[in-house]
Amino acid sequence: MSRSRATITAESMKTTYSGHCNISSSRIKPTLSILPPALDGINLQDRTQFTRHVYPTFRYSKGVIDYFLSHIVFPKEIMEFPEKLSASGWDIGEVKEHPTTGFSGTNDSSQVLPLGVTQMDLEAQNHTNALVLENLLKPENSVHLMPPRRAEDGSVAETLIDIITKMELPTRVILDVGAQILELNNREVAGRSPFLSQLDVCLVFLDEAHTRGIDLKLPSNYRAAVTLGANLTKDRLVQACMRMRMLGEGQSVVFCVPEEIQAKIRALKSETRRLSGLDVSMLDILSWTIGETWRDMHRNMALWAAQGRRSELHKKIWEEARAHGEVEPGQIQEINFGEDLARRYLEEEAQTLEFRYRPRINQSLKRSGQLIGTDPIALRCSEFNDLSLDGSAALQEEEE
Repeated sequence: MSRSRATITAESMKTTYSGHCNISSSRIKPTLSILPPALDGINLQDRTQFTRHVYPTFRYSKGVIDYFLSHIVFPKEIMEFPEKLSASGWDIGEVKEHPTTGFSGTNDSSQVLPLGVTQMDLEAQNHTNALVLENLLKPENSVHLMPPRRAEDGSVAETLIDIITKMELPTRVILDVGAQILELNNREVAGRSPFLSQLDVCLVFLDEAHTRGIDLKLPSNYRAAVTLGANLTKDRLVQACMRMRMLGEGQSVVFCVPEEIQAKIRALKSETRRLSGLDVSMLDILSWTIGETWRDMHRNMALWAAQGRRSELHKKIWEEARAHGEVEPGQIQEINFGEDLARRYLEEEAQTLEFRYRPRINQSLKRSGQLIGTDPIALRCSEFNDLSLDGSAALQEEEE
């Protein structure tokens, strides 16, 4: 959408308002007489005027809704440029003279690392993945199935905090890796805690973003409530649980399972014929997160491949720039990166709605006609069955 179309003039707003005030709809006509005849008479600071007259009058007006979408929402949310300049983790992980070193406590995501990055599992640490799972399966850890929500219940966050604080065994930590407490920030969670005035028995709350990498020294008898949510992978769950550094050595966790996740876990048990009543055990939860890990990796492979292809193109462009650069004895090689090469670095961004959302044939790697051969990206993708290679990668990258 061009910037000129996004321009809102005072005159156009006055004309639009006057047009709405002249409508004869029987549903809103009785309230129109209360409104000022001109837009200048609307006081944006008058809360009473807005809630009693302006909003009830225009809330269902298609013209007002269209105007709001066309002039406020769309210009901001779908503004795009003809071209874009992109980079990804492939650029950080490319092979350099001096290696780039990173650290990860788990290796579940090794398949989506750039090809230039090598996963180096230390022999002394190979047992840690199984060790955490073993600690979670110990009897001191438990599962709490949250009851179905009722219309009279408060927000999800308030209901969850109320359940946790009333558990039979004292629970002093909330690890919200499932992102269930969205309506409240950290201060508001603390304000609703019954320990607000008892700092000696305070409640520790870590939201989803802080359930990874935070290192707190907590008493050896502390128990944590761990929330579950949609698309929760084993890696994220384990990382959250390991905020309890003495898990298996006095510290324990209880998994709080909302109704929708219970349904998914029971469906998985039915598919695998591991029927054991309606109960959801710790083993069932771990099996579900392992399945979510595979599905998450499968979803990310198309994006990984698209970013890899882009990285390969960029490398070729840089090679051409170096090849055309002059080399003087004893000097560093010059890079001739002209405008023509810079143009090739750009990617098209602007797309019509028809192109972006048109029906597509779901192409798998085999159907796409790509020659696998020794191509490392195609070889990696071939390890995943029914991998979609359509335009979803670009949309996923845009959403991220």
